[in-house]
Amino acid sequence: MPPGQGVTDAAASLRSRLEAMLSAADAGGPAHWGEPQAMTRALEDVRRRHDGPAGKAVAADRIARAVAAFRRDGKVAGYEQLKHVCLGAASVAADRGCLLAEPSRRERLLSLAEGVPGARRQMKCFQCLLRSYWACPPDDGEATPAARAGRAALRIWLARRRTELDESVERKPKWFSLLARHANLLGEQPCERYGPALLRGDAAELQAAIDDLAIPGDSWVKEEAVLAQAKAAAALNDEDWLAALPQLLDIAAGKAGIAVSASLSRRCIALFVSRHARCDAVALHEGLLDAAVAAVGNPWQRRAAWDAHVLDADGKPCELAREMVNGWLKHLLIGEFFRLYGADGGDTRRAAYWQRYDPFILSLWVGLSAEAIDR
Repeated sequence: MPPGQGVTDAAASLRSRLEAMLSAADAGGPAHWGEPQAMTRALEDVRRRHDGPAGKAVAADRIARAVAAFRRDGKVAGYEQLKHVCLGAASVAADRGCLLAEPSRRERLLSLAEGVPGARRQMKCFQCLLRSYWACPPDDGEATPAARAGRAALRIWLARRRTELDESVERKPKWFSLLARHANLLGEQPCERYGPALLRGDAAELQAAIDDLAIPGDSWVKEEAVLAQAKAAAALNDEDWLAALPQLLDIAAGKAGIAVSASLSRRCIALFVSRHARCDAVALHEGLLDAAVAAVGNPWQRRAAWDAHVLDADGKPCELAREMVNGWLKHLLIGEFFRLYGADGGDTRRAAYWQRYDPFILSLWVGLSAEAIDR
């Protein structure tokens, strides 16, 4: 302390400086200094700002520059740049390239994040890569093999590192402890746990995960949760499945207050068609038929698309579903033909006769006279 300054004066000086710093940090100001409740709130504010699951915002251009440099030479100029690269690991560059899809660079980045000196810095790198994981697009069947491999590699790394850090780091941020409650999000079926509750109309557990981990609103998690709900419905018995189907079709069409991408809608409807084909009775369901044709296409005309998207439990093209929809279309086409061109007006007997054979009809050819064409 300066000559002549007593202990009391030194303490007063330190207190004054601390008050100024706390005031500048908006931590309650000098009027609250020494009040336990105010200091507790200030501590919570500091932890929320610096140890929250979302981390500190970083400008997108800084992240992009760091990722571009790392993709170019595989090096980082210090810890701050390493964090920026971790944050941008899943971003797609102007050249359509993605760091996670590049095996050598991806493994180099994960190695650097794991080996950075200090438990706190390792935790921060883990946090940044977790944020990249939330941004990874879901495996909807359209991603490239390299992108799928990169996402899977990051997920596996995060699951392993979470366990290692949990065992080795003594003081953990609150968000990390909360991640243990939702470790399923780092698994192969990340949202399956929430499906049954969502089917019952209970989104509390899913919302808790989103809030606890500050998962962005545009993350794949919400889409996967919708798909998990569809899978839970597919496990129902026939009676409950048929009762749930109208609501499920509304969800897949984005009519239930949930934003649904075209890709997710197709995945859900493909699942619905496959499940419906396993019912003991597969009477025509016009809502499901319309949704299937709109999302996947007419199986007569787009068989390749059907075989790519409508799969059975073994991941193979679901012939049962394709033939079910083919039968529905033939049934409707026969009925419509006789309704329009039948000479006997409203008599439906001819249509009913031919509709008995629609399971055996491989293709339909209609010959019309000039008079019929003009009608």
